[in-house]
Amino acid sequence: MAGVLGFQPASELCPSPSRDSELEALCSLQAEQLERLQDHANEPRAIIRPEEKQALVQLLSDLGEQGKAQVKQIEKMVREIDDLRKALKEAEEDIEQIRLYFPKLISEDRKRLTTLEQGSALSDNATVQGHITKLYAHMEAIGRKQVSFLEASKCLKLSKSRVLQFKAIIALDDRFIIVQSESHKQKRLIRLRKYCEGNRTVQPPN
Repeated sequence: MAGVLGFQPASELCPSPSRDSELEALCSLQAEQLERLQDHANEPRAIIRPEEKQALVQLLSDLGEQGKAQVKQIEKMVREIDDLRKALKEAEEDIEQIRLYFPKLISEDRKRLTTLEQGSALSDNATVQGHITKLYAHMEAIGRKQVSFLEASKCLKLSKSRVLQFKAIIALDDRFIIVQSESHKQKRLIRLRKYCEGNRTVQPPN
């Protein structure tokens, strides 16, 4: 084998140039790391004075207390938000109920109001008719063919303004007629219709 031309045992071969370069780079890197460690070991260490240490401890304590206060504030805000959400939900439910039942309530109220108004009108009309009948009977009883509104109010024991309120009803009643006073142009009188012929007053029989 040794006689083969060009053959050389591995033990006799020179180191590969690439291998030498890798070893050299590795040694250089280790030397640099060792040097940095030595330089770091030789650097003077920072010394914290007692007052600085106390201030740092106080600062950390204050930050911790502030953190706790902020946590409590956040928890309070979360509870308030939950309460607001519940109140909002209840308000929305109330609004929905109102939206559903409000038209019905309005309809019922209108019916009740109409009933009350009709009942009041009927009652007031009956009262007015009673007053008119009483006035007619009084005038017949004392033989008066006409009276002023003031005299009618005294007869009925009502205010003059109240009697004037049903002036139109008196005018529509077949038993009466509203005429102008001959002595006072602005004054109106309540006259029994049976004693009138046109605008002329007929004297009652003896």
